[in-house]
Amino acid sequence: MGKYKKLGVNIVTFFVGNMGSRLIQFIFIPMYTYWLTTYEYGIIDTVVITVSLCCPLVSMSIHDALLRFLLEHDGKENEYYSASLFLGAIGSLFFLLSAFVFNSIDLLRPYWLYFYIYMVLSVFFYIQNSLIRGLEYNKLYSGLGVINTLLQALCILLLVGKFRLGIDGYLMSMIIAYASSLLVSIFATKSWNYFSTKYISKCQIQSMLMYSLPLVPNAMMWWVINSSDKYMILYLLSPEANGVFAIASKIPLVINVAYSIFLMAWQISVVEERNQEGKENFYHMIYLCMISGLFIFASFIMIFIKPAILTFLSDGYNETWKYIPLLLISAIFTCLAGYYGSFYVAFKKTGGALKTSMVCAMVSICLNLFLIRYIGLLGVAMSNLISFLTLYVYRIIDTKRFLIIKPESVLVLCNTAILITQTFIIYFLDGYVAFLILIFLFVLMTFINRSLLVKIVAILKEIVQKKYYGKNSV
Repeated sequence: MGKYKKLGVNIVTFFVGNMGSRLIQFIFIPMYTYWLTTYEYGIIDTVVITVSLCCPLVSMSIHDALLRFLLEHDGKENEYYSASLFLGAIGSLFFLLSAFVFNSIDLLRPYWLYFYIYMVLSVFFYIQNSLIRGLEYNKLYSGLGVINTLLQALCILLLVGKFRLGIDGYLMSMIIAYASSLLVSIFATKSWNYFSTKYISKCQIQSMLMYSLPLVPNAMMWWVINSSDKYMILYLLSPEANGVFAIASKIPLVINVAYSIFLMAWQISVVEERNQEGKENFYHMIYLCMISGLFIFASFIMIFIKPAILTFLSDGYNETWKYIPLLLISAIFTCLAGYYGSFYVAFKKTGGALKTSMVCAMVSICLNLFLIRYIGLLGVAMSNLISFLTLYVYRIIDTKRFLIIKPESVLVLCNTAILITQTFIIYFLDGYVAFLILIFLFVLMTFINRSLLVKIVAILKEIVQKKYYGKNSV
């Protein structure tokens, strides 16, 4: 199978499963805003992002190593999986000590048991997902995403919507969904065939940890970049403000979700092509497609931000439209930085991922501490944008040590200028005038990226022709 075709097929497979699950989440957002107060949603968001912080620490990011090593296809699946489960179990036992930390925080003390169970389930859920992806059971992976999200939605509908259990009901729903999905994945893959204590070797554990351990502080730096602002909002503003910002972050999350779907397929392709002749041309073409797709998609969303928020969300969340435009632009640079970050994984240069993420995290913390005090939640959005732009530029420079990809700076700058103009229109104009100008800017961006869109269509057409007419692979 040609490299473009395989990438395209994998993207479509992951897209079908993940967009189904994300669509369910998106549909339920308005319901959450009616069932949960801004205070309750702020507490829930804090628990969830704390799990995202602790998961790499508890698991030692072994799920990342498992996926990367499985992609070598060297027949050692049993050793990799057994070592991963062993390390995940050890980390989960040590994490019982988190009770002392949780009990010192008044807001979170009542939810420690939920937190711990959710944390442990997440560790093994990610390990299981890495096994599925590494074995390239991509349809199963996508299906599990839908099952997990659908179970979450149904449980929240019952426990929060019907029985009004609030925070407890939401967290119980997460636990039920993760536990059920984990069991389904184990039985679907017959994972017990890949595990045995005899496959757990000190040598294999050391080899995997050498790859994964630099990813632990790297993941924590990403948590600092993405989530530390939530704690600063809680401390400097209020849980209500955190709830508002959590909802504002859901809309730009559409871009991050779309990219995460692409990344699942891209990680496979970038590893498989790393030693092939002409890999730079392949990488560059995909990069160009990313630029056009991300900016055009964001420009389209800009058209509907304000009317959608004011129409579909309850009054307590009306101000969320103010923060979404900057968060959308921030999401684009997150994705572009992530594209360059994928090369650290493919070429096993995980130390570079840590180094660049640390710089981004420091920028994010400093700007948040300064800007939140003066312009509130708008300062958080600005901090996000500047820190991810910094990460993107730094990674362009840093990856030149082992791979050179033309950054297309002029194209990125032109597209960014259009999005910033749309942002000002949203802030300062209303009604049909604003709507028409936003549409015009969207058309202008599409025109600027027209040549790349033609290339994207040509690649897709070639993939389809090869699939149905049996032509040679690219």
